[in-house]
Amino acid sequence: MADSKKTTKNTKQRVLESACQVFAEKGYRDANITEICNLAEANRAAVNYYFRDKEELYRQVWRYANTIAVEAYPMEKQLGENPTPEDRLRAFIFVKLHRIFSKDAPGYLPKLMVKEMAEPTEVFEEIFHEIIIPQIDQLTSIIQLLLGEKATEHQIHLAGISVVSQCVFFSFNKAFRQRHFNDQEDSQKIVPFLTEHITRFSLAGIRELNAYGEESD
Repeated sequence: MADSKKTTKNTKQRVLESACQVFAEKGYRDANITEICNLAEANRAAVNYYFRDKEELYRQVWRYANTIAVEAYPMEKQLGENPTPEDRLRAFIFVKLHRIFSKDAPGYLPKLMVKEMAEPTEVFEEIFHEIIIPQIDQLTSIIQLLLGEKATEHQIHLAGISVVSQCVFFSFNKAFRQRHFNDQEDSQKIVPFLTEHITRFSLAGIRELNAYGEESD
């Protein structure tokens, strides 16, 4: 009986992990259930049995990919005692870039996000509220501390977009990465360098906003 339970668990896990890989590479619409099952060395019926259908499998893939990314690169691990808002911004950027440059499972989440943003699916609203909004809220709280109490919601929102955009650029522009950063290079070297650049660039922009303000319309 124990062996049966182990086999059942392994089959479900294999399908989930294979689905993460295929959905991350091809997006929801171009992903093929047969390809996922072949990669998982599982019967196609396994998807229906464990996940009901392709849409539910995709939903579970997002949750699984998010868990992997958070566990592999937790932001709290990058913070010392009494971190400043600047420290928090640097940690946020560092973690996001590590996930983006990861060639293993932690890299599934940013790839899924790029595909979903380009071609939203039926589960977008659910994914947005469950997985994406917590990340937005995390960055928003940091930006708000850096801009101060007088900052408008519009300023905070635009500043957050500017920070994230500098990171997300590397999610989809593989050709640029290969040409300018050598995509085969160890991410342990690339990520700290880019983290420092994006952090300094962003803080300079935020200081400019604090010094001169910005029109809210």
